[in-house]
Amino acid sequence: MRELTQTRVIAKSLAAAAVTAFATYSRMVLWSDRPREIWFLEAVIFGVACLLWASVFAWHEKYSGRPVLDYGFPKAPWAAATVCGLGGAAFMYAFLDPVLRPLTPEVYPGTLQQWGAATLFAVAFAPLFLCFGPAAFALRLLPSTAYAAYAVVSLGLVVAFMKLLGMPGPVSTPLAAGILAVRAVSTALSVRFYWEGGILLTLWWTLLLELRHLAALL
Repeated sequence: MRELTQTRVIAKSLAAAAVTAFATYSRMVLWSDRPREIWFLEAVIFGVACLLWASVFAWHEKYSGRPVLDYGFPKAPWAAATVCGLGGAAFMYAFLDPVLRPLTPEVYPGTLQQWGAATLFAVAFAPLFLCFGPAAFALRLLPSTAYAAYAVVSLGLVVAFMKLLGMPGPVSTPLAAGILAVRAVSTALSVRFYWEGGILLTLWWTLLLELRHLAALL
């Protein structure tokens, strides 16, 4: 645990958390029925992001042997992420979104401003919360990257299941199974791209998935 208290780790985590909080600010502003003040929500995001980024900078490279930020931009992983991102976006746009939009209309942006805010949140915070941070914790606690990947995918399924329980209307068994399958595949791909290309590649893949909402608006 000493790695978490190193000066370089603290400095990087504070800077990264500040960027995360800034990127999510517009989403908090547009959240009309938010339960608390914006400053409180941003403080919570900053605190959670600090802990998650600290674990990433302290443990990811040490236990995976791979860099957190890979500026080499390896061609094969980036090509695979681009194809998977565009293909996944097209699949979700055609088959999943038409079913989920009537159930959770508040999740889908209705304006370009809402899309920009939602996309910033999805890129800046969601991968950190669902992939980067959990992967670092799992790498620290489990014996191999394979076990860590399974743990991250399991977390993604738990989060998806909790969202299903919070749906305002009934969800059929085939739809629930499809949502869980999509979440499992997308989380597994996020972890794979994270191993192969670092944070930037995973953020790129996430951005491509969010472009489907822009296509719906345009």
